[in-house]
Amino acid sequence: MLCEMVYIYLRRRASSKAGLLSALGFSEGYPLVVSASTLRRNGGPICVKPSWRRPKGIDSRVRRKFKGCTLMPNIGYGSDKKTRHYLPNGFKKFVVHNVSDLEVLMMHNRTYCAEIAHNISTKKRKEIVERAAQLDIVVTNKLARLRSQEDE
Repeated sequence: MLCEMVYIYLRRRASSKAGLLSALGFSEGYPLVVSASTLRRNGGPICVKPSWRRPKGIDSRVRRKFKGCTLMPNIGYGSDKKTRHYLPNGFKKFVVHNVSDLEVLMMHNRTYCAEIAHNISTKKRKEIVERAAQLDIVVTNKLARLRSQEDE
């Protein structure tokens, strides 16, 4: 059951990465690597915790890279330089705290998208979204607090 869930998750990740690569104009046959070293056994998020340490025991099956054991993280699992830091929508993220931060993105609105910081009030969010629409800048979380405030 767990193996099927992991396989489905990895296929979904690989297909979205392939769509991003083709949208950015890279070759279709680009190698897609999703690290199996970071899979958690309880179905949680895929990540290497900061507390992870390299196994150093003399009998460690992980250190000796036995088949079927947890894989160790290494540099080969990193994403390629051309698509690193790109979001699935094809943009890089830039955190915006006020309206004047949008002026930085004016000339780079085809490469970067704005993301409104989490601690910005509803009033400021409306101003940022309106100004971003004028400058033709994509905002990833433009409906974040606006929708919940309008419902009340």
